[in-house]
Amino acid sequence: MSSIFTNTTSALVQKGFQLSITYFGAFWQVLLLATFAIGAFLAFSKYGRVRLGNASKPEMGYFRWAAIVITSGLGAGAIFWAAAEPMYYFIDVPPTMDSDIKNSSPQAVPAAMAQSFTSWGFTAWAVYGAVSGIIIMYAHYNKNMKMRPRTLLYPIFGSKIEKNKIGWMIDVFCILGAVAGTIGTIGFFGFQFSYWLHSIFGIPDNIITQVLSVAGLMVIVTISATTGIDKGIQFLSKLNVWLALALAAFILLLGPGRFIIDTFISSYGVYLTHFLEISTFRGNDKWAGAWMLFFFGWFIGYGPLMGMLVARVSKGRTIREIFLLVSIVAAVVSHLWFSILGGSGLFYETKDSGAISNPLADNGLPAAVI
Repeated sequence: MSSIFTNTTSALVQKGFQLSITYFGAFWQVLLLATFAIGAFLAFSKYGRVRLGNASKPEMGYFRWAAIVITSGLGAGAIFWAAAEPMYYFIDVPPTMDSDIKNSSPQAVPAAMAQSFTSWGFTAWAVYGAVSGIIIMYAHYNKNMKMRPRTLLYPIFGSKIEKNKIGWMIDVFCILGAVAGTIGTIGFFGFQFSYWLHSIFGIPDNIITQVLSVAGLMVIVTISATTGIDKGIQFLSKLNVWLALALAAFILLLGPGRFIIDTFISSYGVYLTHFLEISTFRGNDKWAGAWMLFFFGWFIGYGPLMGMLVARVSKGRTIREIFLLVSIVAAVVSHLWFSILGGSGLFYETKDSGAISNPLADNGLPAAVI
């Protein structure tokens, strides 16, 4: 139906999202901060040493475990947004930053990266699987509850949530939220891959190419999912990590490595110094809804399903290990990746104004990477 009534569907989605931002935007910001604070307390208190999953040692090695969690969390968005998001913030400095910073100035570089770090930061990853994964693991392995989204509410409702009508509604809404988020990610991939094929091989960038790109992705994902975590998902996760490391090394060694390192360090200073100020910004609903709250809502929507994945692959890990990997390590890896890919774009833009921003303006987000 949505493919037939595209305008109506688009209008309904836009209206629904706008209402969500208006009535829940502030709540999302507080929720992310509170979730991170609770996770940090659990991780660094006496409870941090508690090993979950009824196992005396981890089921997976650290590299395999981290690869599955981080690549599943970043997904196609890591490529799609890493090059484009910092560039948008660079040419139009976010209102969360000092008003004296001029657009496209040297001072706009760390400001742009710091805002990107917030979108994919510690609080986002905390709600994206760290705390939810810990709760689901405890309820599933220690209280024998099924691994479902409703299990997240065990601390509030106890075991009765498993057969409660509210539990069924929660499962349905969580699945719909994940489906909606997945459709967005798949759409990003379709636009991205189709544009790449056109730029490199001259293949027409049209709806047919985009549909075929998505179909190819779905075949790969289906094979990966049906072969399970220990085979397909593990293989793709490791492959993605090694390819990302190779690309990162290539860019650092043969590209603007010095600029990228300097940008990462200076941007982290801005991010950490203004962490609370940026995270609680409420001065411009239109901008926040288009950017920061858009990402926050996306992470919250995926949170329950990502928490289930974390719970599935983290058997034998301590609460501290889970929180540190999902909320801290994964966030830092995201920031490094954004600095390498997005930082490269900022470097070329500062050397030749319009080198990246013009293709981005003419052809949209997929053009930034190319």
